[in-house]
Amino acid sequence: MKKNRFLKQKKGDVDILAPETLKLIISAICIIGLIALLTGIIYLFISGGNKLNYAKAVVSGDNGLKKTIEKINSEGGSASFSIPNPSGWGIFSFTGTSKKPNSCAGSNCLCLCPGLSIGVFNVDERQASKCDSSGICIAVANLKKFDTITIAKGGTSILIESKGGAIEITENGA
Repeated sequence: MKKNRFLKQKKGDVDILAPETLKLIISAICIIGLIALLTGIIYLFISGGNKLNYAKAVVSGDNGLKKTIEKINSEGGSASFSIPNPSGWGIFSFTGTSKKPNSCAGSNCLCLCPGLSIGVFNVDERQASKCDSSGICIAVANLKKFDTITIAKGGTSILIESKGGAIEITENGA
């Protein structure tokens, strides 16, 4: 008789299996969603840090951009320089009286950093702040202003030249 109790429902008995199953399914979906969201946030932080590490290696490495510019400054001439990473970032120049990143200490400088997603008002000032907080900059006293160069996926090649005592940087092939 006890076995039939689960198969047959008496009048007035409440079926608790359906609501509990539904709650369990909704809970599982919410937990999976939270795990996916957390994974995405962690990935953003990790990939952002990797791009900054790539930029630091490009600028300060043994054969980095800083040493190449110093060599051209002292010896003259020109050199082609390949920047493989971080793709999507930009190479910016801050010269003259324009707002400069704090890390440049008021000197003309060159920065590798992410560009602004929206730029309408105070673009130079906001870009300088972004380069200060999420990029890497080097002071180049005799740097000539150039248009922003975006680092393409697969890398970008630039030409660094000493012309009339100034350092000019252009995208190779541009």
